[in-house]
Amino acid sequence: VRFADLLGDVARTIILGMPTITLGPVQSMVAEAVDWCSLGVQHLKIKLCGDATNDVQIVRDTRNAVGTGLDLQVDANGAYESIATAQPVIEALNEAGIAVIEDLFHIGNEDCVRDARERLSGRTMLDKESYWPHVQHTLSSGLVDLINQHPHNQGSMTNALKIARAAQAAEVDNAIGSSGILGIQNTAFLHLAAVTGLTRPCEDIGMHAYYDNPVRTLLQFGSRPTVLRNPVPMIAGKLTLPEGPGLGIEVDRDALQRVTVESHHVSA
Repeated sequence: VRFADLLGDVARTIILGMPTITLGPVQSMVAEAVDWCSLGVQHLKIKLCGDATNDVQIVRDTRNAVGTGLDLQVDANGAYESIATAQPVIEALNEAGIAVIEDLFHIGNEDCVRDARERLSGRTMLDKESYWPHVQHTLSSGLVDLINQHPHNQGSMTNALKIARAAQAAEVDNAIGSSGILGIQNTAFLHLAAVTGLTRPCEDIGMHAYYDNPVRTLLQFGSRPTVLRNPVPMIAGKLTLPEGPGLGIEVDRDALQRVTVESHHVSA
């Protein structure tokens, strides 16, 4: 039985992917964005650093390079502490037409989150603290427009489904973030994306996608970062849900062995 069918009713088998551009020199980040755009990717996520001058340049230069047709999302990982320090970035995000703004402030800084949400033309997303029951408070307080799930942080697929249903009931959009694991977990998240009320592209495209595609990525790999024989490829920004029983994957035992480290713990 396919894993997605155990989770619920399959709503989609083609899932939009969204590569993430990690922090680095601005010119390198822009070059990577251009490369992904040329491969037919329709959505990109850009990391911000918390320095307003640098972040404004990242946002403006990236938008100028890729044009207006690409859906852009930014993630500050809660780097800003006040509206005053974030104001230049908020203005740049609005000018660049950034669709989604992820964790500009820590969600506990509710006054700034509310204020920024009023000032931003794009939608605000909860990411780092999207675990249960914290999501319940966030939804009932009306703090965000989107919930970005990381099921490996939420403890189980049961919790992930609960969060997806709660977001849907609150008419808040649902997305799935990245895990950075070597293939098995990435594929499990695609099965989750197939059944939830996913309204944003899936960020968890697998680390192999950065290695396989001709992109000037800032990520560095010594070898192909997957333990799967045939990880799900991202083609023109899209991923296809695997067929077959379970996750529909096969583990490459040699690749698994290469990334396995023996660890011996000696108790005192």
